[in-house]
Amino acid sequence: MPLPEITDVRMCAPTMGTIRICGSGGWFGWYGWFSEKDLGKYFAYYGKASDCFLVTLKNGKKYMLGCKDAPEMVKAINNRIGN
Repeated sequence: MPLPEITDVRMCAPTMGTIRICGSGGWFGWYGWFSEKDLGKYFAYYGKASDCFLVTLKNGKKYMLGCKDAPEMVKAINNRIGN
């Protein structure tokens, strides 16, 4: 996704209230469409819940992603988009 399309990036672990709409809920990680009361619908692609961050685009779409050093990734993206 192009950086100018990103409005917000923040650390955000999924909750126990997550509803899987379509995807894998733990088999080789989590990926697919999920929904939570506070976040609404989002696409997820991560391995460990503790390594997650949420990316929100200008069009309202949300992506829950994960990586080994998620806090540093969030910091780097926010620096690039001016947050």
